Amino acid sequence: MKGVKNADLSSYLSEYMWRERFGNNKFYKILECLTVMNENN
Repeated sequence: MKGVKNADLSSYLSEYMWRERFGNNKFYKILECLTVMNENN
């Protein structure tokens, strides 16, 4: 999680809470995207 700013992290966490309620499929896709973005930076 290196390249993630604090503001991004808090919105990311609220996104996570939302995914907990409505299903995790999209959440894991987002997690995958974040990981890829961090590797590219």
